[in-house]
Amino acid sequence: MPATAPPRTKPSRKETSKKETAKEAAGKPETSRPETSRKAPSGTKDTPGQTEAPKKEAPGKAAPPRTPAPADTAAAVPPDMPDDLTTGAPSPVRARALIGTMIGAVGGRATVERITAAQFYGTQITTEPDLTTPTSAPDPKPIRQFWTRNRQLRFEVSPGTPTGLVYLRVEKDFWQRANGRVERITQTELLRQVRMQSKLAGVGLYQQLLSPENKVIRFSRHLADGRVEETIRVTDRDGDTYDVVIDLETRRPQKCTYQLPTDLGQPLQIEERYEDFRLVSDVWLPHRIIRSVQGGRTVTMTFTDIQLPPALSGDLFRRP
Repeated sequence: MPATAPPRTKPSRKETSKKETAKEAAGKPETSRPETSRKAPSGTKDTPGQTEAPKKEAPGKAAPPRTPAPADTAAAVPPDMPDDLTTGAPSPVRARALIGTMIGAVGGRATVERITAAQFYGTQITTEPDLTTPTSAPDPKPIRQFWTRNRQLRFEVSPGTPTGLVYLRVEKDFWQRANGRVERITQTELLRQVRMQSKLAGVGLYQQLLSPENKVIRFSRHLADGRVEETIRVTDRDGDTYDVVIDLETRRPQKCTYQLPTDLGQPLQIEERYEDFRLVSDVWLPHRIIRSVQGGRTVTMTFTDIQLPPALSGDLFRRP
C-alpha cells in the first residue's frame, strides 16, 4: 500500500524570497573573467598534458624566468637529431637493417645478387709522398680488371707492355707477373691486398654485405663534416675483417677500411674511398676509388668503362 502524502503547508515569506532570488540569478548570463596569458620564456616549450598552477606575483615585480622541466628540455630537441654519435652498441640487427637500406638505394637485392661478372677499364695514378715534388706530374697508367663472383680476379697494369703487371686470383691460388717473371704471390702484404681486391671489386662489396656466411655488426655511428655515418664491421668466412662506412644521406658506401699484415709484424691501415657513382645496368657503382696506405702511397683508380656481362672467358683466369 502506497504511503499517504503529508498535507501541504503554505511556504513562508522568507522561503519565497530565497526562491525568487535563485531564479533571478539563474536567468542572468554568466560573466567570465578573461584569463591572463603568461608568455613562457624563450627557449622553453610547454609539454602537452601538463598544467602549471598560476603563481601570484607581487605588484610591480617582474616574474623570474622559468627553468624548463626535464620534459621541456627533451621536447626542445629535434626528433631527427642523430643519437649515439660518438659510439654505438654493436648490433647485428641494426647492421642488417642498414645494409638492406643501402642495397635498396644502389639497385636492389635481386639486381645485385644476379650479377656474376664484371670488367673494368680505366687508368691508375700512384702517388708516393716521399717522391713527390712540386714539379711532379701525374703518370696515369692504363688498367684492366676482370672479376667473377666465384673468387676469380685478374688485375692488369699497363697491359701488353714489357713493364706490365698482372695479378691473378683463382680461388686459393695467387699469381703475379712482373719484370717478365711469373711466380706465386708469397709476400704477406701483397697476398692480402689481392685477396681483398678480389672481394671488394665491382659489386663484390655489395655481395659481401649480403652474404649470410659473413658476420656483420653495426659497429659505430658518428658525425663527420655535418653528415651522419654508420660503420658496419664485416668478418667473412676467410677470417678477414673490414669496416664499411655508409653515408646515411646518400645511402651509399663511402669508404672501406682494413689492415694489411706485413712481414715486419706492424699492420698497415688501408682506406678505400668510393666516389663518382654512376648507373651501370641498374646498379650504382663507383667510378673512382682512392686507396691510401697509412702514411704512404695513394693509388687513384678511375674507371671510364664498366660492364657487367653474364660471364667471362675462362682464358682470362689461367696462369699467366
